[in-house]
Amino acid sequence: MDEQVKQFYDILMLTRYGLADLDCFIVRDKYLKRAEGEWTVRKEEGYDLEQVIVDVRKQLLRYEMVDSGEDRI
Repeated sequence: MDEQVKQFYDILMLTRYGLADLDCFIVRDKYLKRAEGEWTVRKEEGYDLEQVIVDVRKQLLRYEMVDSGEDRI
């Protein structure tokens, strides 16, 4: 989870300080290509973009829990 939080922070800083240089269409295309590749490796059934979106929402909820301190035992 620590690595994911670092990646999230990197994205935040990139969008804050480099948004003018960021081509969101290229980022989206690369993200979807990577998501499909990882899906193929991890899942037995065929690639499902809707399920990827569900998984991303779950991950964002995990980030929210880390940010609020709810992840502590």
